[in-house]
Parts: sequence; structure tokens; C-alpha cells
Amino acid sequence: MIAQDGRALVADYGVATLVDAVFDNNVAVSSFGGACIRWMAPETMETYGELTIKDDIWAYGMLVLELLTTRPPFHEIPGLRAVITRIAQGPPGRPSDKETCNRLTDPWWSVCNACWNRVPSQRPPMSEILLRLQQLSYVISSVRKGLNMISLFRLSSSHMPIGL
Repeated sequence: MIAQDGRALVADYGVATLVDAVFDNNVAVSSFGGACIRWMAPETMETYGELTIKDDIWAYGMLVLELLTTRPPFHEIPGLRAVITRIAQGPPGRPSDKETCNRLTDPWWSVCNACWNRVPSQRPPMSEILLRLQQLSYVISSVRKGLNMISLFRLSSSHMPIGL
């Protein structure tokens, strides 16, 4: 979904309706009210699809993982029954640098793991996640500024007379 000001919005995870389709073993939807299994928290399956804000936090962690890998969670597991079994075992393992093109840094992985806490009440609220991401953005911005200053210094020092 797109907001009126052009910002991308995350839509409800239950908007899809396909059911374990013959077309694709990686279809993300099941009979849990149309909810997307691959993004679903383990306890949601235990309560037969009753969704809470803490389930959304789990799903947000899966969304981050999907954005960094460009693949749906548990993409390597065909068939929804196998995916459900895997989700019950816990969150996914950390993908390789190659799978994420080196985009999955330790701070990003920390955000994902916080979202995937097995105890729903211990998952951070979105306000805390937003704060973490703002801090991460500040660090990246600061590093970029520092690299720009180093580049400028190297550029200016390469034009200095040899005797200086």
C-alpha cells in the first residue's frame, strides 16, 4: 500500500487468499484465515490465527529478513506443512553475507532476533524498534560523513606540492 504522501506502508499480512497452491510450493498463505504462514509467529498457529500486536512484531522481523535477502522467510523449505514444523522450532538462522549481499549487519540481525523472541511479551514495541533503527541510521550517516571527509582529505592532499 502507498500513503497519500508517497510513503510505502506495510499491509495486513492476511490480505492474501491462496491456499497451499499446486502452482507454487512456496505460496505463503494457508487456511489460517488467509494469514501468511511464513511470516507468522509460532504462537499464532497454536491459537489458530488469533492475531496480536506481538505477532505483528514477529512478522516485522520476517519482513526485514525478506527485504535483506529478497526471498520470503523459509524460502528453502517447500510445502506449508514443512514450513509450519520449521517455524515451531524457532526463527530462521542467520543468512550468509552472500545471501544478503553483505546488507545484514549485526545491528540489523539484533533487531530481527528481538522481534523473534519466543516469549511474545518480551518482543519490543514498535517504538523501541523505531528508536533502534533511528540510532542505526545515525551511525550509518556518521560513518558516511567520516568517509566523505577522508576522501576530501585524500583528494586535497594529492594536490599539494611535493615539498610540503
